[in-house]
Amino acid sequence: MQFIRTFIPALIFVLCGTSVVMAQTTKPADVQYLLQLKSELALNDLQFNAMDTLFFQTGEQISAIDKEIQNISRSNMPEEERMAQIRDLNAKKKTLRESRDLTVELMLTPQQLAIYKEKIKPAKPSVIHMGMNHDRSQCNVCVPQ
Repeated sequence: MQFIRTFIPALIFVLCGTSVVMAQTTKPADVQYLLQLKSELALNDLQFNAMDTLFFQTGEQISAIDKEIQNISRSNMPEEERMAQIRDLNAKKKTLRESRDLTVELMLTPQQLAIYKEKIKPAKPSVIHMGMNHDRSQCNVCVPQ
């Protein structure tokens, strides 16, 4: 139900063709991600405007959660309760990002989706590994050659 309430407005913007300029609530990493989508996938104007709106709305929701986390961090509640609430809010942020990425996938053509899954967002490998500045799209383990 949350998914529907979150992304129906984005679909309305898609159908109306309305363009929304990214605001201050969108994090620089998300702006870079959106620009990478546009350049790598050759998005048309309708797709780009829809994704711009989607990223803006998700950015606003994540910013609100971040403010809530800050307020909880400063509160006088017991440590266990504070950490539990922060953990729940971080899980909510993760769900928002995953929903955003799923919506992005739904907006792509089959050809764009293949490029997206290969270059931009490859699947997580079954082998657990990591490193400083790990980039799954450039990793030899994450993307088999």
